[in-house]
Amino acid sequence: MLAYFVICPAGMAPDEEAHFYRAYEISQGDLLSKHISADGSGGNVFPNAMRNFRDPETVIDTNDTSDFVFSNTSLYSPVSYAPQAIAIRIADIFTDRPYDLFVAGRFGGAVFAFALCVLALCFVPFDRRLLFLIMTFPLTLQEMISMSPDGVLIALSLFFTSYALYIAIKKKRVDTADMIIIAAAAWMLALNKIVYVVFCLLVFMIPKEFFKSRKQAAAFRLTVILVAVILNI
Repeated sequence: MLAYFVICPAGMAPDEEAHFYRAYEISQGDLLSKHISADGSGGNVFPNAMRNFRDPETVIDTNDTSDFVFSNTSLYSPVSYAPQAIAIRIADIFTDRPYDLFVAGRFGGAVFAFALCVLALCFVPFDRRLLFLIMTFPLTLQEMISMSPDGVLIALSLFFTSYALYIAIKKKRVDTADMIIIAAAAWMLALNKIVYVVFCLLVFMIPKEFFKSRKQAAAFRLTVILVAVILNI
């Protein structure tokens, strides 16, 4: 990941510029994009210097602003960019260069994805080498060090699957902490992309006998799936 972080130039990943603008917007406290232009395209008003995020020497002038349109990423949930946005917000305290903010956003997403991958490898009850191989695919690594939320989404999917398998095969019981972790991961997946809501069905892989009662098992499964669908909509 560190090698890809250095090798891949700013803006190399697909739609990375638009992802950066959305993450920057969230870091500034605008969780929902503004409607820019007559056709209602999503975007916001940023300093013009943000267009030159590939240039390490560019400095932000807050008095020189214009409309930025990034309709393809403006509909993404703020949760999708949380690691990147937090890192950008922290970097914004120390620098006024768009390039530094971009690198910070990349770094925040990469660190969070890395942590999820490590946890996935710790919890998966079998085929750890196969899981590690998936994590080291070139495209997987490129996404994990980019501004795109897809890298974190991949890592979150692997962690969610590994933890569900860990409970079903190794732990053979479900406690409150397990339910919180599974629910939180499922809802984060649902908030990232529509199609990932199907991952919530993995809760049925955990036998109902592992819960304190069948009523608790049914209530937990129903809650996870219903909340995920509502959040997704």
